Amino acid sequence: MRAGARRRRFGRVSALRLLVVEGSADDALPIVREVEGTWPELDWRRVETAEELEAAFADGAWDAVVADDSLPGLDTLETLRLVRTYGYDGPFIVVSDTVGEEMIVAAMRAGAHDYVRKDDLRRLVPALEREFEEACLRTRSPADEPGFGASEELYFRLARQLPGVVWATDALLRVTAVSGAAAIVPALAEAAVVGVPVERLAASIGIFDVAEHRRVLAGAHVDYEASWSGREYVVHVKPLLDQGGVADGCIAVALDLTERRTAQRKLRESEARFRALIESSLDVTMLLEEDATVRYASPSVERVLGFRPEELVGRRAFDLVHPEDAPALAEIFRLAGGSPGATRTTTYRALHRDGTWRLTEAVGLNMLADPSVRGMVISTRDITSRHALEERLNQAERLEAIGQLAGGIAHDFNNILLVIRGYSSVLSAELTDPELLADAAEITKATERAANLTQQLLVF
Repeated sequence: MRAGARRRRFGRVSALRLLVVEGSADDALPIVREVEGTWPELDWRRVETAEELEAAFADGAWDAVVADDSLPGLDTLETLRLVRTYGYDGPFIVVSDTVGEEMIVAAMRAGAHDYVRKDDLRRLVPALEREFEEACLRTRSPADEPGFGASEELYFRLARQLPGVVWATDALLRVTAVSGAAAIVPALAEAAVVGVPVERLAASIGIFDVAEHRRVLAGAHVDYEASWSGREYVVHVKPLLDQGGVADGCIAVALDLTERRTAQRKLRESEARFRALIESSLDVTMLLEEDATVRYASPSVERVLGFRPEELVGRRAFDLVHPEDAPALAEIFRLAGGSPGATRTTTYRALHRDGTWRLTEAVGLNMLADPSVRGMVISTRDITSRHALEERLNQAERLEAIGQLAGGIAHDFNNILLVIRGYSSVLSAELTDPELLADAAEITKATERAANLTQQLLVF
């Protein structure tokens, strides 16, 4: 046995030495908790650099390696290369939430045994147990047969570790081989289904469809969807050809789409909620390209500006802006475009379909850098009525201020008139010259007219 791994017999044993290649202690703990329920005597270590990896193997052998793909400078392929140089040939499981299909194939080609998503660690323990079992059965593996090449070894491992089920049948539709199934559903273990007719399996296992298999024997390539045991699958079936090109059976693969379908369903529900919010809003929401071309306009634009959304898509948003407001708005748009995530608020006059101008208030958010949006999100509200109301209120306040001022002036002026009237009365009482008496009477009449005017100011 090489120095890097310990020979284990398959079985529910209590001890396990586990090496976790992970850059975050917080991300390593869920892996450890998942494993220690099966192996209570768990001896584990976390490493995140090539130096720590070398030191771990220098300290002794490990039963299993679980590696995260996203470590800078120590990705899956580099980790595989290093552990092989240390003589390790035990289970190597990739645990990641970012790994793609190309990386999966590359990792399998390099020697990884399985991959498990971080958001579904339930598959980790079955994957380890399967690899321990196959390690002790490896002497009977096709890989040990003379002439078994590297390509066949790769395909053999891929078939065993597909995130689904692969099976083959003979011309009588009896299952002749099954792979990749036991880790997903124990009922599909090879010993339980090999030799069993598809028709009998279809009665209890939903991924088997005897009618579709018969179509394949007739030469068709078939895809169908199936639900079984609370999971959703897509099944691809094609003829299994002999050396003469004649179909003498079927080969099929059933891929588990449950998580993908669940994610798609949640995405559709989220989009429906978002659309309902946008379409029922009184405000207008627009999505603009970097050059201010309208990519999307919410239905409320017809209520606010009279245009149907499809009439605006493809037009430049500035076509709807009053010429006097356009330069300032263009400058705001330019500044916002150079600041990812920036928000700008402004008011401008927007063209209504009937040719009138509506005063609007707009809030713009730069989401050009967001790959799911790649645009400027503009929310616009018609404030024409609000502005007119504010103007009337301001006018009323100005009139009230003028009234208060006039009232104060009238009171002061009335006091002066009282003095003039008093002296006019004294003069009238003391004068005997008819002409002077007439002048004093005119003074009295003038003060009375001034008093009437003052009274009108007080009423105002």
